[in-house]
Amino acid sequence: MIPSTVTLSVAQGFLKGREYSFVAPARCVIGRARDCDIQLPGDCFHADVSRHHCVLDISPPAIHVRDLGSRNGTFVNGVRIYDSADERAEAPVADGLDLKDGDQFQLGSTAFQVKVESVATVPALPLFF
Repeated sequence: MIPSTVTLSVAQGFLKGREYSFVAPARCVIGRARDCDIQLPGDCFHADVSRHHCVLDISPPAIHVRDLGSRNGTFVNGVRIYDSADERAEAPVADGLDLKDGDQFQLGSTAFQVKVESVATVPALPLFF
């Protein structure tokens, strides 16, 4: 198996330029609460982000995003995703959405760019003397 890395780069918002990399399976909650894995500021500029806004299930190279019932929604490539129990959903995404390299997801004014890298390991060359 080729080792992979999932990197989330903040492309827009207060934390622009920050990166979060994952090389092992992880569950990552994003929101304003102190117990979130990626915590956004709790100021007036982030009032449209819920305390526990969305969750990422990461198992490099796979990454899956699911909205946690936020009031203002989670958007993937400009399209709002909904939980299957959300009555506002015309076409609900039952359990979130799989993301791929180059996708962007947004909560409030903060946008994350997804980068998935697979690193091929090069076998060591034998030494000849």
